[in-house]
Amino acid sequence: MNLEDYYKRFNFPAASTFLKLLKNEGLKYTKDEVDKFIKGKTEQQQTTIKTEKRKDLGKIVSYYPLSLIQMDIFDLAKYYKENQGYKYILCIVMFIVESMGLQNEK
Repeated sequence: MNLEDYYKRFNFPAASTFLKLLKNEGLKYTKDEVDKFIKGKTEQQQTTIKTEKRKDLGKIVSYYPLSLIQMDIFDLAKYYKENQGYKYILCIVMFIVESMGLQNEK
């Protein structure tokens, strides 16, 4: 078996967990080999949390109802057996304008 087969068999673990599981199987891989293998995987890249700070890009402004609609799709194909066959989640965000009149207090 190669690393790809073990990676699938162990259900796509993180690098540190994968290295421990390989050692429990009696296989001798180094941390660098496992890290290099994991970094090439799409699943790892999609679920890695990045901590870099973004520049302040300003505020989201909607000038009239439903003028801004944002959609995103989440690919969860590797979990479809646990999700009743569903492979994707479609998320739709709508920005709605509401205005409130405020009275001046004296």
